[in-house]
Amino acid sequence: MKIGSALALFAASVATAVFGISVVKKHDLVSLVKEVYISQQTQVIEQAQSYILQGNNIEDIQAVLKEVGAQASHNFPIINAVSVTLTPTQLSAVKAYSDVRVQADRTGMSTNPS
Repeated sequence: MKIGSALALFAASVATAVFGISVVKKHDLVSLVKEVYISQQTQVIEQAQSYILQGNNIEDIQAVLKEVGAQASHNFPIINAVSVTLTPTQLSAVKAYSDVRVQADRTGMSTNPS
């Protein structure tokens, strides 16, 4: 049995067991496998990471976070900064604001804002 045929048989079994669908055509099976692969790749690409954002004041940073759909996990009022988890898409949007400085958060803080 060729590897491709074995993979197709395995994928058909998985599709039936997990999704409750019966894959009749090889083309349908290939499409299903591609969808699952692309979905997994997108999840990896959009994996969020923790960052420290610093600006003129916390209120301005909070406004930027609201614009990009994120929320601070911890506030650092003494240095006008917050810790936040951002996806790559959100990070790009935050970097568009020239008054907000971004650094990777190596501590990985995940506490609630205080």
